[in-house]
Amino acid sequence: MTRLILALILLLPSLAVAESPAMKRERIRYVNRLIEEMQLGELENTFKSICWVESLWRQYDDRRQCFVKNYDVGISQLNAETIRIHKWNTSKCFFNTRYNLEKGAEVLKEKIQWVSEIKKDQERYANLHRLYGVLGDDDLTLVLRAYNGFKVSRKYPEQVKRVMKSKPWRKYLRQIKDSKKNGFIYGRAKDAA
Repeated sequence: MTRLILALILLLPSLAVAESPAMKRERIRYVNRLIEEMQLGELENTFKSICWVESLWRQYDDRRQCFVKNYDVGISQLNAETIRIHKWNTSKCFFNTRYNLEKGAEVLKEKIQWVSEIKKDQERYANLHRLYGVLGDDDLTLVLRAYNGFKVSRKYPEQVKRVMKSKPWRKYLRQIKDSKKNGFIYGRAKDAA
């Protein structure tokens, strides 16, 4: 019996806690507000879509630890090398959603600037297009490939472009709006709140 209790105590911290639909809507509302406050203008939809593809707008995983995928961290999936080069606060990149978003937007702006600089050298620009299978004058695909670290997968830019069109977060924002209109706030009746 003692072993069973000890095993449970050791196991409990590692158990994943599933996110409820209400928690997911609240997270999406919060992240949407943070990104809108950043006033990215024309880049807003692109950045929202990048973060959606990268992390589904999650800073933390189901274990309440920083969301890490292929050594990239947080909601905008900042690369450890990028964090080091820029001398950003590593702890904030891991645990502060706003900071992670701000740095992710900074990376996106840098990649856009990088592509515009490359364009000045037509031979290098054409070589990048050939190397990464970018057709025509599609700078967005090149920017998205650069944001993703020029990884081998050619699916990433297409995924982001599909999300840019579909804007899946709007479904959750509509659910929040509808639930408030119908007398519910995130799954609870207004009277119970």
